[in-house]
Amino acid sequence: LAALLRNCDAVIATSERSAGFLDCPAEVIYHGVDVNHYSPLDGDCLATLRQPVDLPGVVVSSKLQGLYWIGAFGRVRASKGTDLLVEALIKVVPEFPDFGAVFTGLCQAKDMAFFEIMQKKISAAGLGERIVFLGDLNREQVLACYRRILLCVAASRTEGFGLTPLEAMACGRAVLVSGAGIWPQVVDDEVGSSFETGSTDSLIIVLRRLLADPDLLWSMGKRGRQRMVEQYSLEREASKINALYRRLMS
Repeated sequence: LAALLRNCDAVIATSERSAGFLDCPAEVIYHGVDVNHYSPLDGDCLATLRQPVDLPGVVVSSKLQGLYWIGAFGRVRASKGTDLLVEALIKVVPEFPDFGAVFTGLCQAKDMAFFEIMQKKISAAGLGERIVFLGDLNREQVLACYRRILLCVAASRTEGFGLTPLEAMACGRAVLVSGAGIWPQVVDDEVGSSFETGSTDSLIIVLRRLLADPDLLWSMGKRGRQRMVEQYSLEREASKINALYRRLMS
């Protein structure tokens, strides 16, 4: 692979971090988000976020339907920090009666024991109707969840790039992220917050601060949407790749 890269006319890296692992110069071009698909609903406002959402084929408890949602998206496994977020939610959610949490994403057979441990902890805490795993949803169902949440949390221990917080931002939602993947380059206090990678204690502290101010979360989400449109759209990614090819061909 190293020999192949050295003989390429150009190499694209999707972040400065990934470029740092290469032994050759690389053009850094971030992945883009389809900001036309991942977008807020018309008339989107804070008050509508506690209205019921229709997810065909998915049962959502009436208790959860009336709450603000914290959302986590992606595979259910240790590398995604699913267990870190569950531990934090068990501590924090009881302090904020207006909030519940949903997880979407596939849990593979090899991760089922990991998943079952988390379910038992949630049940033991009496939070089975407020911290819910919705399963592996289709693209439209995931979009409906992005639009329904008030805060997206991405707690990954490791991440190659990490698109889900960017998709949530494109939908006008605030984000709370670890230091994995591209997130330190994208997320700041204008659009969300971050916590120490792998630290449940750090996650709990920041989560408490954010949930205490739904209006702040709403404002962060609006600024996040603007940032995605201006800096991280699919069109911008394609334009940068096309510009690189034009330079090579000339």
